Amino acid sequence: MTRHARRLCQPISPRFLTGFLSVVLGLVSAAPLTAQAPSFTYFDPPDAGHGQNQGTTPTCINQSGVIAGWYADKSNQLHGFVRAANGQITEFDPPNLFNTYALAINRSGQIVGSSNLPTSNSSILVGYLRQPAGKFIYIQPAGSEGTWVYGINDAGQVAGTYVDTAGVWHGFLRDATGAYRVLDPPTPERPPTRAPSPPPSTRMARSLATLPTPTLCITGS
Repeated sequence: MTRHARRLCQPISPRFLTGFLSVVLGLVSAAPLTAQAPSFTYFDPPDAGHGQNQGTTPTCINQSGVIAGWYADKSNQLHGFVRAANGQITEFDPPNLFNTYALAINRSGQIVGSSNLPTSNSSILVGYLRQPAGKFIYIQPAGSEGTWVYGINDAGQVAGTYVDTAGVWHGFLRDATGAYRVLDPPTPERPPTRAPSPPPSTRMARSLATLPTPTLCITGS
């Protein structure tokens, strides 16, 4: 037993290692190339426009293959959509809001994003959460003059940013019960000179809609 144990502890010779790697690489290269080739599925929501700066912008996909994003219609208005794994597409806008962005989806199919609420002078951004059955919950921290919702995890926690009445940006976290927590870093020695950049503007989003359809995603747990 001692002699055999001593042999097992001896260094592997370069000649043996080279031969072993050659066998492994040969087996890998012998695998059918068709198994490594990617496949693509192209899609558009039914009301997506096909003119300049129109079309579909997928932004996220969950573990079940459900895709969410937005599209620009023939009137250059933005709307959200969700595509089920079987290919069925549902278009949506939160009630009383327009120009909808869908930015994240979690495992259960909850979608979050932001949309525009008309005001007497213009509009302000409001966050939303869309439940899998289609019910909407508005997301707006106290004192917000504009809310971007960026993400949601599998526990239903929603994260984003908002700007207050003084023009100061803050991060926030909303839990599944609807309670908000403001997220600000410790007071810096030198205040930042510029606010964080929000997601693409309507004009940029329309430009993004002209890119090839298959795109990212993310989603969060």
